Amino acid sequence: MTLCAVSFMSCSKNEDAAPAPVRYDTLTAGWTKVAAQQANDVFFVNNTGYLVSGRKISRSTNGGATWDSVSRVDDAINIFMTPDGKLFLNTVTGTTTYYKSLNNGANFSIVTGVGPVTDTYFTDNNFGITVGPNAIFRTTDGGASWSQLTMGAYSTLNPLYATVALANNTTGWIANMDRIYKSNGALNDWVPSTINGAATGANYSALSVISSSVVYAAAYGGKLFKSTDGGTTFNLLKTLGTETGFTDIHFLTEQVGYLSCGHYIYKTTDAGVNWTKVASTARLLISEIHFTDASHGWASGEGEDVILKFN
Repeated sequence: MTLCAVSFMSCSKNEDAAPAPVRYDTLTAGWTKVAAQQANDVFFVNNTGYLVSGRKISRSTNGGATWDSVSRVDDAINIFMTPDGKLFLNTVTGTTTYYKSLNNGANFSIVTGVGPVTDTYFTDNNFGITVGPNAIFRTTDGGASWSQLTMGAYSTLNPLYATVALANNTTGWIANMDRIYKSNGALNDWVPSTINGAATGANYSALSVISSSVVYAAAYGGKLFKSTDGGTTFNLLKTLGTETGFTDIHFLTEQVGYLSCGHYIYKTTDAGVNWTKVASTARLLISEIHFTDASHGWASGEGEDVILKFN
């Protein structure tokens, strides 16, 4: 009742207010819209890629030009594919299930003894880690078996969501809703990074690794941070967002990278100092961007049954 009353009064008081700005799709050269499911995540290796959202998993074998539904898994949020095509699927925080597929996504089986986990990263076909609110697991045999790692200072917090990226088999970073952690010489010891220019509860949402020294991190609202000392210190480099919400990044080199925030995608060619808006959408609220190289990229999200494709 209170919400309805507040809503009514708000509308009455703003009858003469200017209407909200109308959004249009504005896509620069190379970007196109492709019919597809709304998706939390998109991931490609070469020409084969997957979209995941909620329960539906779709696959493309032609670079994202067309998509076919291949499987269904409850509460899917993130997917990772190894170079040889093994798939690992994370579900929403609070569930205890972690999935893998060895048959191109046609079926996913539960990985026992692992979970809850929210993000996965492999350095090759065999070595990878998956992270969650209270645990980190490692595999050295392509996901056939997993061992739980000790976590050092990471165990002192209970993040709602965690994302991970590795430079190699001993050097990595984990970001969550409050902090960024770096591995302290091994993946079973993690220490918090010093972050300059960040507000409390910044909601770190994405990592992009260039080398064991150079790492980019994103936080909600289009905030971009950069470390040049292996994650010991991150400094706020830019705030691009005119909207609140999830922000994703993907850097191809230290100079060239992309950042998404809300309905927009931006590109930098000078290591994040200056940015150009390369895509603006009327309805698609972007949650994920992914590139395999400088000529092939994709963006997925909610609000419209499409993805954005760059080539």
